[in-house]
Amino acid sequence: MAITTLSSSVTSGSLIERAKSFGMDAKETDGADVQAVWDAAKSAIEHARKGDGPSYLHFHCRRPEGHFLGDLLIRIVRHPVKELKEQVGPLLKSVTKKKGTSLGERTGSLARISSVLGKTFKSQLFKDKDPLETLRQKIVSDKERLKIIEKEVTEEIQAVVKKALHMNDDQAGRNIK
Repeated sequence: MAITTLSSSVTSGSLIERAKSFGMDAKETDGADVQAVWDAAKSAIEHARKGDGPSYLHFHCRRPEGHFLGDLLIRIVRHPVKELKEQVGPLLKSVTKKKGTSLGERTGSLARISSVLGKTFKSQLFKDKDPLETLRQKIVSDKERLKIIEKEVTEEIQAVVKKALHMNDDQAGRNIK
């Protein structure tokens, strides 16, 4: 269950204060706000380039998916009846076993599992904090900025495709020789 361990339950104190104690410039930012992340990163890069040392950036963000494809917690939250059907039997069996740890410890474990499921469920309710969707809504209302971004993205994609095709031509030429 290490993937479900909250940092606050294993790390004492403020990470920002820890970074500051090493003399670093430290900023805490909403990781779901693309513009805020951009500004904080830009500031940290400028700080470093001026020779003022490293910066510590702490971004708060939600993971829209689990830690890996097929994360059981996300599957349970999205399809509780289907997914819990397979999990409830083994959990109840482990709680009612006569051997092993005390009943209190086993029920405590079930309570912790329930708590993690509850937190995962709550995190899935905040889909409106998806940084890409939030940025998309801001950009759509700014037609000029959207045109510039679309032009830059199109040019970048075309350059990558051209380079890839050119590399393939070079490789084909080497194979013929």
